[in-house]
Amino acid sequence: MASVQRFVVAAVVVGLFSTVYAAEENLIQLAEGDPDLSILVKACSAAGLVPTLEGPGPFTVFAPTNKAFEKLPNGTLQKLLDPANKAELVNILEYHIIKGEERRSKTWQMGEKLKMMNGGNVTVTKLEGHIYLLGGPKGDHAQLLDRDVEATNGLADTIAMVLIPTDMDLTTLK
Repeated sequence: MASVQRFVVAAVVVGLFSTVYAAEENLIQLAEGDPDLSILVKACSAAGLVPTLEGPGPFTVFAPTNKAFEKLPNGTLQKLLDPANKAELVNILEYHIIKGEERRSKTWQMGEKLKMMNGGNVTVTKLEGHIYLLGGPKGDHAQLLDRDVEATNGLADTIAMVLIPTDMDLTTLK
């Protein structure tokens, strides 16, 4: 009887360790399935970035949550979603994407500059035990929330703030 129990336990253990998690959704599908990223999905659609983020990648996306978008100055989100400000919206969203790499958070070095799709950089920093991305003209700190969520074409990390590129002034939006 003991040998049968050992066999069953061994079979279960082998089964658990041989199961490999494979992502089944691309980055857009992943975001569409998360109600906390609905504003990001809407913004990606308005910016015309959906086909890119459904594409082969790889990408690392720092996905601002709905609460992050709600922290923008009053009326800013509505202005960014206006087709007249599409270039500015694209610039902001591309400031949240690393193209050509899946960068897992555990591989980052504190103080490392990450090159974003729009050409800008954000800096990895740690404060009170949390990882932040530092960027923008005011040195905004976007805390990483959920890290290294796998998609078929990259990774997603949710963040608690929308990062504004260094070269952008939100007060000039039409």
